[in-house]
Amino acid sequence: MQIVTSVFEYPVVLSVTNENSSMDMTQVDTSMSSASCVAIDNSDSKALVGSTDGQIRVITIEGKYKFRLGQASAVITAVFTPDANRVVSAGYKNIFVWDLDQGSLLYRVKKHDNFITKILFDQTGKIMVTASMDKTIVIWDVPSGMSIATYYGHTSLKETSITCDGGKMLFIPDVGHIGILEPNDTLRQMMKGNRTVVRNTMLRAQALSVSGHKITQMTSQACTIL
Repeated sequence: MQIVTSVFEYPVVLSVTNENSSMDMTQVDTSMSSASCVAIDNSDSKALVGSTDGQIRVITIEGKYKFRLGQASAVITAVFTPDANRVVSAGYKNIFVWDLDQGSLLYRVKKHDNFITKILFDQTGKIMVTASMDKTIVIWDVPSGMSIATYYGHTSLKETSITCDGGKMLFIPDVGHIGILEPNDTLRQMMKGNRTVVRNTMLRAQALSVSGHKITQMTSQACTIL
């Protein structure tokens, strides 16, 4: 078993079964900034550390340094795509999609108006969900790089999750509550790649407000086609 951690913002792989650690000292790349996030890809072959200096440093799980990716603002969150071919990072307003073969930026998208706190994917990697301190959750179509829906919450959104099939999104709207978003049939079709014209631009999202053992079912028109 191995653990990925950091020395300042430089990634280090530690073994929990012996005293050996993996750190490529031939190209130590650090400005002594603070690490802000860490991630390992699904194949357990690569790891990354994002930092407050706007950099994402990628290494192999053996500890060999690969390259550094850089964005304009501090990295709040960064993840590998499910196929491990790309890295998606975010900070203030912008989302960056990086190609790991070339170590270069593929494209940048912007939809949020504040720091982005979470990046999630469904199991196919075709649907991405982002949450932000601007109180919104945005659903993205990854192949096109376009946003397809936005949910407007009541508070800054930090803790968010998505089911493997992308059928439900969970978030914490405030203390003591859990919110569950369930796309309607139209949005489900859009998430599957069907770009039919939607006459009614307002979509209904089912929200379950959970407090203790009491469950209140509500509908909301806060989820809109964009």
